[in-house]
Amino acid sequence: MFDLRARRTDPRPSHAAAANAARFAASHAGRILAAVREYPGLTTHRISELTGLSVVQVDRRAIEMQRAGLIVRRDVGASALAWFAV
Repeated sequence: MFDLRARRTDPRPSHAAAANAARFAASHAGRILAAVREYPGLTTHRISELTGLSVVQVDRRAIEMQRAGLIVRRDVGASALAWFAV
């Protein structure tokens, strides 16, 4: 689901970092999905507060999760966008 890879020509530390990033991404996605399932219609900022992740982390994972078909973003009025589980 999350394509975080190092190039073959990258040094070993880059490969280790890519593996760690993939684990973090999966962990973050799980926390986000649990929050959105329990409380449908959360904004990115509210998900951040509930999960302990930064807004940037939530935003990155949420976009990836949307592409994977796990969650959708909808306009809920007053210039607000909210996330819902599929």
